[in-house]
Amino acid sequence: MSSYDRRNWVRQVFYLRGWALPLILPKVIVVSLVAALVNRLEVFGWLPELPVTYFTVAGLALSLLLAFRVNASYDRFWEGRKAWGAIVNRSRNLARQLATALPQDEARRGAALITAFAHATRRQLRRETAVPELAKLLSAADAASIAAAPRPALAVLAALGCLLATARHERRLDSIDESRMEADVAHLTDQIGICERIQSTPIPIAFVVYLRHLLIGYCIGLPMVLHQPSNSSAAPLGTALIACVFFGLDRIAIEIEDPFEATIHGLDLDGICARIETDVLGGS
Repeated sequence: MSSYDRRNWVRQVFYLRGWALPLILPKVIVVSLVAALVNRLEVFGWLPELPVTYFTVAGLALSLLLAFRVNASYDRFWEGRKAWGAIVNRSRNLARQLATALPQDEARRGAALITAFAHATRRQLRRETAVPELAKLLSAADAASIAAAPRPALAVLAALGCLLATARHERRLDSIDESRMEADVAHLTDQIGICERIQSTPIPIAFVVYLRHLLIGYCIGLPMVLHQPSNSSAAPLGTALIACVFFGLDRIAIEIEDPFEATIHGLDLDGICARIETDVLGGS
Protein backbone atom coordinates (compact mmCIF):
# COMPACT_ATOMS: atom_id res chain seq x y z
CA MET A 1 0.00 0.00 0.00
CA SER A 2 1.47 3.36 -1.03
CA SER A 3 1.80 6.25 1.40
CA TYR A 4 -1.01 8.08 -0.43
CA ASP A 5 -3.34 5.10 -0.19
CA ARG A 6 -2.46 4.71 3.49
CA ARG A 7 -3.24 8.35 4.23
CA ASN A 8 -6.48 8.12 2.24
CA TRP A 9 -7.51 5.02 4.18
CA VAL A 10 -6.80 6.71 7.51
CA ARG A 11 -8.75 9.77 6.38
CA GLN A 12 -11.78 7.68 5.48
CA VAL A 13 -11.71 5.78 8.77
CA PHE A 14 -11.20 8.76 11.08
CA TYR A 15 -12.81 11.56 9.10
CA LEU A 16 -15.45 12.76 11.54
CA ARG A 17 -17.95 13.89 8.92
CA GLY A 18 -17.82 10.39 7.48
CA TRP A 19 -18.79 8.74 10.74
CA ALA A 20 -22.33 7.62 11.30
CA LEU A 21 -22.01 8.10 15.08
CA PRO A 22 -22.27 11.93 15.17
CA LEU A 23 -25.35 11.71 12.95
CA ILE A 24 -27.18 9.16 15.08
CA LEU A 25 -25.97 10.45 18.44
CA PRO A 26 -29.09 12.55 19.22
CA LYS A 27 -31.35 9.51 18.81
CA VAL A 28 -29.03 7.35 20.91
CA ILE A 29 -29.03 9.99 23.65
CA VAL A 30 -32.84 10.11 23.65
CA VAL A 31 -33.28 6.36 24.08
CA SER A 32 -30.54 6.34 26.73
CA LEU A 33 -32.42 9.03 28.66
CA VAL A 34 -35.55 6.91 28.39
CA ALA A 35 -33.60 4.00 29.87
CA ALA A 36 -32.42 6.22 32.72
CA LEU A 37 -36.03 7.31 33.28
CA VAL A 38 -37.03 3.66 33.56
CA ASN A 39 -34.53 3.28 36.37
CA ARG A 40 -36.06 6.23 38.19
CA LEU A 41 -39.57 4.85 37.76
CA GLU A 42 -38.50 1.67 39.49
CA VAL A 43 -37.35 3.73 42.47
CA PHE A 44 -40.86 5.16 42.79
CA GLY A 45 -42.35 1.69 42.56
CA TRP A 46 -43.88 1.90 39.07
CA LEU A 47 -42.26 0.16 36.15
CA PRO A 48 -44.09 -1.07 33.04
CA GLU A 49 -43.48 -4.74 32.43
CA LEU A 50 -43.26 -5.69 28.77
CA PRO A 51 -43.05 -9.33 27.66
CA VAL A 52 -39.61 -10.31 26.42
CA THR A 53 -41.04 -12.70 23.82
CA TYR A 54 -42.86 -9.95 21.97
CA PHE A 55 -39.73 -7.81 21.82
CA THR A 56 -37.69 -10.76 20.61
CA VAL A 57 -40.07 -11.33 17.70
CA ALA A 58 -40.23 -7.59 16.99
CA GLY A 59 -36.42 -7.40 17.03
CA LEU A 60 -36.20 -10.22 14.51
CA ALA A 61 -38.69 -8.51 12.20
CA LEU A 62 -36.87 -5.21 12.61
CA SER A 63 -33.53 -6.86 11.77
CA LEU A 64 -34.98 -8.33 8.58
CA LEU A 65 -36.43 -4.97 7.54
CA LEU A 66 -33.14 -3.22 8.22
CA ALA A 67 -31.26 -5.86 6.24
CA PHE A 68 -33.64 -5.32 3.32
CA ARG A 69 -33.17 -1.54 3.62
CA VAL A 70 -29.38 -1.75 3.58
CA ASN A 71 -29.36 -4.31 0.74
CA ALA A 72 -31.69 -2.15 -1.35
CA SER A 73 -29.42 0.88 -0.87
CA TYR A 74 -26.29 -1.12 -1.63
CA ASP A 75 -27.87 -2.53 -4.79
CA ARG A 76 -28.40 1.04 -5.97
CA PHE A 77 -24.80 1.91 -5.07
CA TRP A 78 -23.39 -1.11 -6.88
CA GLU A 79 -25.57 -0.65 -9.95
CA GLY A 80 -24.36 2.94 -10.20
CA ARG A 81 -20.76 1.75 -9.96
CA LYS A 82 -21.35 -0.81 -12.72
CA ALA A 83 -22.87 1.88 -14.94
CA TRP A 84 -19.80 4.09 -14.50
CA GLY A 85 -17.54 1.09 -15.08
CA ALA A 86 -19.30 0.57 -18.40
CA ILE A 87 -18.84 4.28 -19.22
CA VAL A 88 -15.10 3.92 -18.60
CA ASN A 89 -14.79 0.81 -20.79
CA ARG A 90 -16.90 2.15 -23.65
CA SER A 91 -15.10 5.48 -23.58
CA ARG A 92 -11.73 3.79 -23.93
CA ASN A 93 -12.98 1.50 -26.68
CA LEU A 94 -14.59 4.33 -28.64
CA ALA A 95 -11.50 6.53 -28.35
CA ARG A 96 -9.32 3.66 -29.60
CA GLN A 97 -11.55 3.14 -32.65
CA LEU A 98 -11.60 6.86 -33.43
CA ALA A 99 -7.81 7.05 -33.22
CA THR A 100 -7.36 4.21 -35.70
CA ALA A 101 -10.15 5.06 -38.15
CA LEU A 102 -10.18 8.88 -38.43
CA PRO A 103 -7.61 11.58 -39.15
CA GLN A 104 -5.77 12.87 -36.12
CA ASP A 105 -7.68 16.15 -35.78
CA GLU A 106 -11.09 14.46 -35.94
CA ALA A 107 -9.97 11.69 -33.59
CA ARG A 108 -8.77 14.36 -31.16
CA ARG A 109 -12.13 16.15 -31.32
CA GLY A 110 -13.94 12.85 -30.77
CA ALA A 111 -11.76 12.07 -27.75
CA ALA A 112 -12.48 15.52 -26.34
CA LEU A 113 -16.21 14.93 -26.77
CA ILE A 114 -15.98 11.57 -24.98
CA THR A 115 -14.19 13.23 -22.06
CA ALA A 116 -16.71 16.07 -22.04
CA PHE A 117 -19.50 13.50 -21.84
CA ALA A 118 -18.02 12.01 -18.66
CA HIS A 119 -17.70 15.41 -17.00
CA ALA A 120 -21.17 16.52 -18.13
CA THR A 121 -22.71 13.30 -16.81
CA ARG A 122 -21.00 13.76 -13.46
CA ARG A 123 -22.24 17.35 -13.18
CA GLN A 124 -25.77 16.37 -14.20
CA LEU A 125 -26.00 13.54 -11.65
CA ARG A 126 -24.83 15.92 -8.95
CA ARG A 127 -27.49 18.43 -10.04
CA GLU A 128 -24.93 21.03 -11.13
CA THR A 129 -26.02 23.18 -14.05
CA ALA A 130 -22.59 24.47 -15.18
CA VAL A 131 -19.98 22.27 -16.85
CA PRO A 132 -16.76 24.32 -16.76
CA GLU A 133 -14.75 21.48 -18.33
CA LEU A 134 -16.42 22.13 -21.69
CA ALA A 135 -14.46 25.33 -22.27
CA LYS A 136 -11.18 23.53 -21.61
CA LEU A 137 -11.89 20.47 -23.77
CA LEU A 138 -13.90 21.76 -26.73
CA SER A 139 -13.83 24.58 -29.21
CA ALA A 140 -15.72 27.75 -28.36
CA ALA A 141 -18.56 26.90 -30.75
CA ASP A 142 -18.97 23.34 -29.46
CA ALA A 143 -18.74 24.41 -25.83
CA ALA A 144 -21.32 27.17 -26.28
CA SER A 145 -23.87 24.98 -28.09
CA ILE A 146 -23.52 22.09 -25.63
CA ALA A 147 -23.64 24.33 -22.55
CA ALA A 148 -26.88 25.89 -23.84
CA ALA A 149 -28.58 22.49 -24.09
CA PRO A 150 -30.93 21.44 -21.26
CA ARG A 151 -28.97 18.17 -20.87
CA PRO A 152 -25.34 18.77 -21.82
CA ALA A 153 -24.40 15.08 -21.56
CA LEU A 154 -26.92 14.11 -24.23
CA ALA A 155 -25.88 17.09 -26.34
CA VAL A 156 -22.29 15.82 -26.26
CA LEU A 157 -23.42 12.41 -27.49
CA ALA A 158 -25.43 14.08 -30.26
CA ALA A 159 -22.32 15.98 -31.36
CA LEU A 160 -20.34 12.75 -31.29
CA GLY A 161 -22.97 11.07 -33.45
CA CYS A 162 -22.83 13.96 -35.92
CA LEU A 163 -19.05 13.58 -36.09
CA LEU A 164 -19.38 9.91 -37.03
CA ALA A 165 -22.16 10.57 -39.55
CA THR A 166 -20.19 13.36 -41.23
CA ALA A 167 -17.10 11.19 -41.49
CA ARG A 168 -19.11 8.42 -43.13
CA HIS A 169 -20.86 10.76 -45.58
CA GLU A 170 -17.50 12.20 -46.60
CA ARG A 171 -16.12 8.65 -47.00
CA ARG A 172 -13.49 8.96 -44.28
CA LEU A 173 -15.25 6.21 -42.35
CA ASP A 174 -16.95 3.13 -43.73
CA SER A 175 -20.40 2.04 -42.63
CA ILE A 176 -19.16 -0.99 -40.66
CA ASP A 177 -16.80 1.08 -38.50
CA GLU A 178 -19.46 3.72 -38.02
CA SER A 179 -21.96 1.08 -36.91
CA ARG A 180 -19.51 -0.25 -34.31
CA MET A 181 -18.77 3.20 -32.96
CA GLU A 182 -22.44 4.14 -32.95
CA ALA A 183 -23.10 1.06 -30.82
CA ASP A 184 -20.65 2.44 -28.25
CA VAL A 185 -22.38 5.82 -28.33
CA ALA A 186 -25.74 4.10 -27.83
CA HIS A 187 -24.28 2.16 -24.91
CA LEU A 188 -23.14 5.41 -23.29
CA THR A 189 -26.69 6.69 -23.68
CA ASP A 190 -27.97 3.57 -21.94
CA GLN A 191 -25.60 4.06 -19.00
CA ILE A 192 -26.67 7.62 -18.33
CA GLY A 193 -30.26 6.37 -18.47
CA ILE A 194 -29.43 3.77 -15.81
CA CYS A 195 -27.90 6.46 -13.59
CA GLU A 196 -30.94 8.70 -14.03
CA ARG A 197 -33.25 5.81 -13.15
CA ILE A 198 -31.34 5.16 -9.94
CA GLN A 199 -31.42 8.81 -8.97
CA SER A 200 -35.06 9.46 -9.88
CA THR A 201 -36.46 6.34 -8.21
CA PRO A 202 -35.81 6.51 -4.47
CA ILE A 203 -36.77 3.78 -2.03
CA PRO A 204 -40.55 4.15 -1.39
CA ILE A 205 -41.13 6.71 1.35
CA ALA A 206 -43.87 4.59 2.95
CA PHE A 207 -41.37 1.81 3.67
CA VAL A 208 -38.75 4.25 4.98
CA VAL A 209 -41.20 6.04 7.29
CA TYR A 210 -42.69 2.81 8.62
CA LEU A 211 -39.26 1.37 9.33
CA ARG A 212 -38.16 4.59 11.06
CA HIS A 213 -41.23 4.62 13.31
CA LEU A 214 -40.82 0.95 14.16
CA LEU A 215 -37.14 1.48 14.93
CA ILE A 216 -37.79 4.43 17.25
CA GLY A 217 -40.63 2.63 19.04
CA TYR A 218 -38.53 -0.49 19.55
CA CYS A 219 -35.57 1.44 20.99
CA ILE A 220 -37.79 3.49 23.32
CA GLY A 221 -39.53 0.37 24.67
CA LEU A 222 -36.32 -1.65 24.92
CA PRO A 223 -35.27 -0.33 28.38
CA MET A 224 -38.46 -1.73 29.88
CA VAL A 225 -37.37 -5.20 28.75
CA LEU A 226 -33.67 -4.93 29.53
CA HIS A 227 -34.26 -3.54 33.01
CA GLN A 228 -33.54 -5.99 35.82
CA PRO A 229 -33.71 -5.03 39.50
CA SER A 230 -30.45 -6.86 40.22
CA ASN A 231 -28.54 -4.93 37.58
CA SER A 232 -30.55 -1.84 36.74
CA SER A 233 -27.54 0.29 35.79
CA ALA A 234 -26.82 -1.90 32.73
CA ALA A 235 -30.12 -1.05 31.01
CA PRO A 236 -29.11 2.43 29.75
CA LEU A 237 -25.77 1.13 28.45
CA GLY A 238 -27.34 -1.89 26.76
CA THR A 239 -30.04 0.29 25.23
CA ALA A 240 -27.42 2.73 23.88
CA LEU A 241 -25.37 -0.07 22.31
CA ILE A 242 -28.36 -1.70 20.61
CA ALA A 243 -29.62 1.70 19.44
CA CYS A 244 -26.18 2.45 17.95
CA VAL A 245 -26.36 -0.76 15.92
CA PHE A 246 -29.90 -0.20 14.60
CA PHE A 247 -29.68 3.54 14.00
CA GLY A 248 -26.21 3.07 12.49
CA LEU A 249 -27.48 0.57 9.93
CA ASP A 250 -30.34 2.91 9.05
CA ARG A 251 -27.87 5.77 8.59
CA ILE A 252 -25.61 3.67 6.38
CA ALA A 253 -28.56 2.94 4.10
CA ILE A 254 -29.28 6.66 3.86
CA GLU A 255 -25.66 7.53 3.07
CA ILE A 256 -25.29 5.10 0.14
CA GLU A 257 -28.83 5.39 -1.26
CA ASP A 258 -27.74 8.02 -3.80
CA PRO A 259 -24.30 6.87 -5.02
CA PHE A 260 -23.71 10.01 -7.10
CA GLU A 261 -23.66 12.59 -4.32
CA ALA A 262 -20.36 14.37 -3.68
CA THR A 263 -19.83 12.88 -0.22
CA ILE A 264 -17.17 10.64 1.28
CA HIS A 265 -19.58 7.71 0.97
CA GLY A 266 -20.53 8.33 -2.69
CA LEU A 267 -18.78 7.12 -5.81
CA ASP A 268 -15.51 8.83 -6.64
CA LEU A 269 -16.85 10.35 -9.84
CA ASP A 270 -14.11 12.98 -9.88
CA GLY A 271 -11.47 10.26 -9.92
CA ILE A 272 -13.34 8.23 -12.54
CA CYS A 273 -13.68 11.25 -14.85
CA ALA A 274 -10.00 12.11 -14.37
CA ARG A 275 -9.10 8.53 -15.33
CA ILE A 276 -11.26 8.74 -18.45
CA GLU A 277 -9.68 12.06 -19.41
CA THR A 278 -6.17 10.65 -18.99
CA ASP A 279 -6.85 7.43 -20.89
CA VAL A 280 -8.91 8.92 -23.71
CA LEU A 281 -6.99 12.12 -24.42
CA GLY A 282 -3.65 10.48 -23.79
CA GLY A 283 -4.24 7.93 -26.53
CA SER A 284 -5.70 10.26 -29.13
